[in-house]
Amino acid sequence: MDLVPSYDIISAPLFQPKLEDFAPILQEKLSSFYGHVEVSVTDCPDLTQKPFNMAGKGLGGRTAVAQLGGVPYLMPVPVQPMPIYSLVDISQRLDFKEEAHVLGAGCSPVTLVSAIAEYMPNIHLIKDQTSGKTKVTHNSRMSRMRGKEKYCHGPLDTDCVCMLCDIYVSENKPGKVLKVVAEKRFHEGGKSLTEAMRQILAETYPEKAVSMGGVFLVTSGSINIHVMPEEFGKENLDTLEKVDKWLNFFDAKAPIVAMTSFHAKDTMNMNLRLEHTHCYSDHGEGGHYHYDTSPGSIAYEGYFNFAERVYRVDKPKKDIKFQ
Repeated sequence: MDLVPSYDIISAPLFQPKLEDFAPILQEKLSSFYGHVEVSVTDCPDLTQKPFNMAGKGLGGRTAVAQLGGVPYLMPVPVQPMPIYSLVDISQRLDFKEEAHVLGAGCSPVTLVSAIAEYMPNIHLIKDQTSGKTKVTHNSRMSRMRGKEKYCHGPLDTDCVCMLCDIYVSENKPGKVLKVVAEKRFHEGGKSLTEAMRQILAETYPEKAVSMGGVFLVTSGSINIHVMPEEFGKENLDTLEKVDKWLNFFDAKAPIVAMTSFHAKDTMNMNLRLEHTHCYSDHGEGGHYHYDTSPGSIAYEGYFNFAERVYRVDKPKKDIKFQ
């Protein structure tokens, strides 16, 4: 059954800076936030190996970022019936028909897990040239609350997401990527690695639409994350203060892996969420990444690539300014 038969998909090309051109700029500007920074262009490591344990090996070949649904479907009042999307179906609609590595951040399908939860999509799909069937490999995770003070984190083998999701999609090919090492933060501007990188993109290319995606490892230190409650509250979530009160915040310890996509700016009035990052670990911690909570010991190692095109799937008619 086709899960998304009627959702509109709009798209736009993105400017792709050369990795070699952006690397020294990022090196210089990140050094304003961190005591030790190394930015280089390198071959993408095999991401299926430890410590990343991704479903796909690479971030190369044809690349894209896509945003499905959005925060307006979640708040101030959740839309009913809740939109559901198949990431396998969406990837094929974006013309990744032969092979795709899909990673990102979204909301778990409520009807499947019987709760609102943080979803970490991590999927590889490849078409069998003999049978024509698509083989799907899952390594996705989920974090959901258990009561008001604890949450559980573990595998969720599904390609379905609910209401909102941001993904980076590639053909899973080997190739050059941007390697970023950042350690020992001394400036508030680098509290969130991904937000710092996003703002540097916007400053460097103020007239361009540029988007990136990838994966990074928190090698030491701790980060602030949130996990949504299992159920929606009775109060409309119409301010940031109410949203923060509704969410559950935790510290998560290294090592922890994060998947991200972010945009320098909105494109063609697509109502884009400019940055979205979810993280997971083998020691049972994970959720929506906000920022580090241990500036003196924080250390990141990440691999990123530019997207060729941005896709907007099922854009909400209303916008929310406080996301």
